[in-house]
Amino acid sequence: MSNTLESTKHNTQAAAGQPEQLTSKDRLPGGSYVVRCTNVDFSFSKSSGNPMFVTEWELIGYRVTDPTTKKMVCQPTVNVLGINKAIGGTKVRPVYFTLTEKAKERWFDICRQAGLPTTIDLDNPLEVGKQLIGKAFNAQVKSTEYVRRNELTQEQKEAGIKPEEADAILDEDGNEIKGYNNEISNFIDASRMQLPSLSGAF
Repeated sequence: MSNTLESTKHNTQAAAGQPEQLTSKDRLPGGSYVVRCTNVDFSFSKSSGNPMFVTEWELIGYRVTDPTTKKMVCQPTVNVLGINKAIGGTKVRPVYFTLTEKAKERWFDICRQAGLPTTIDLDNPLEVGKQLIGKAFNAQVKSTEYVRRNELTQEQKEAGIKPEEADAILDEDGNEIKGYNNEISNFIDASRMQLPSLSGAF
């Protein structure tokens, strides 16, 4: 009986012909994607105190032009440094919608695209807000590089050091270890494609 352990994760994926899942180590190619709302919460801004919706999103697919039909189609993978990576279910950074007289139209624009009400009862805002869950949109998504950092010690917190000023995590060669945050930069319009269930991908 063998007394060794071996990871079978990538071997299993390769054997099944399945691409690896995109991770925070991968830079997502900039472009147009189908994204879906997975959660909506109501909160108040810590800085201004303004009411806002905090919306969470996931990637569904990458939009490309079909060379035959010349129409936009959605594919479940992207090419990262020559390797196809599955993106279905990958989380992107939350999107905040401020609910003030000046900023309200940004929220209402996305509601119009999704066929949702363009009025909000601020005494019960989630009555409308939660209706966005499960709605899909075509959107521009970008990937932003960041440096992985150690958690602040209690002494550093008391000294007023900010999390972004914490010591960088280094690899064995002394290089900073970096990652990528994916964020929606612009909503284009509502997607009409048939989607997998919220709990899964393609």
